Amino acid sequence: MVNWLLIYMLLISTPIIYQYNITVKIVNNEEIMLPNSPPYEFLLNQNIFPNSTYQQSYLNEVTINGIPAHFETHMDVDGNPYIKILTDLPLKKGEFITVSMIFTIQMKGRNFDFSNIGKISEIPREISERYPLIGAWEIEESKREEIINLLNSIVGDEDNALLIILKILKWFEDNMKYSFGLFAPQDLWYTYSTRSGDCDDLANLFVLFCRCLHIPAYTVIGAIYMPGVSSSEQYENMIFNLNNVAWHGWAMVYLPTRYGECWYPVDLTFFRGAYFEDLHIKSLNPIDHIIYSGFAIYPTFEYLSIKTQNYIVEASNVREIIKNSNISWIEYHHMKPLYNTSNIYISIHDFIVIALFIILALLILHKIRSELPRGAPSSI
Repeated sequence: MVNWLLIYMLLISTPIIYQYNITVKIVNNEEIMLPNSPPYEFLLNQNIFPNSTYQQSYLNEVTINGIPAHFETHMDVDGNPYIKILTDLPLKKGEFITVSMIFTIQMKGRNFDFSNIGKISEIPREISERYPLIGAWEIEESKREEIINLLNSIVGDEDNALLIILKILKWFEDNMKYSFGLFAPQDLWYTYSTRSGDCDDLANLFVLFCRCLHIPAYTVIGAIYMPGVSSSEQYENMIFNLNNVAWHGWAMVYLPTRYGECWYPVDLTFFRGAYFEDLHIKSLNPIDHIIYSGFAIYPTFEYLSIKTQNYIVEASNVREIIKNSNISWIEYHHMKPLYNTSNIYISIHDFIVIALFIILALLILHKIRSELPRGAPSSI
């Protein structure tokens, strides 16, 4: 017999929303700190998960030392939202302060169509001009010429945008090695000259290659749900504890299609079928970096889109200020899926749709049974 109860349970138990908890704690071991002085100021200005084409994010709760916090929401120059927590609470020597945020994030459609991708000459100039060689991708003229000469040897006479991207990906597989244990994004030219880096380093270099060819691209930093994976990393006086989550960097690239503006994820390091060969991350087919990228097929959520900022320098400056302060900076990150059966309210409309589905299935089953010849099995 068909187990209709099981079908019903499967229909309503698919994880459609994920909860993300972030807690950041400062322990002050120096003289009094005021809210407008770093690194205390860093604690009170927190990026938040954005809403986008691919996700719907809700900031459910913000607390400071367990008490609901007042805050303002702002946008940076790249359109990333962040909150500024409003407090005049000083932090005295020997005291600590904790900021906690709870998000719920819903995945939205991530169907990437590869039909009818056109030539790079079909990319509108006004779009490519939004992604110049500035910020993290600003390099000296001589270095840019070296990159362009390399790209000419990689691309040749190819003009199809997708095939150009695939040729670049093949070069990355053959020439770039993955570096383990990096704590912060490294200088872009260092990544290129050493032919090594981790996820966001390789993404940054890939974006540079694209922008040198006037193909719009940018780097994304985000979180991947990794059930059962826990880690704790320490750098100087900073500690990061992660549970069920890993942080990751990938690229988004614009490819012209007949449908207009279309962006595609390109993951240099995390995709289905990836394997190591002497620290080179290889694929069975370079297109796997796109169609089987972490962002395309796994619960992966955007946090920061880096389009014009030099986040490499900014991250280094923040890290140095914290390192040189007599404090302890401790972060806790935890992600979990929420299931309809226990956490998500089922609307009357959804219930009616499911009920009608079951009734229709039962009617079809009755019809099939009534038409079975005598002696035939009575279950399907």
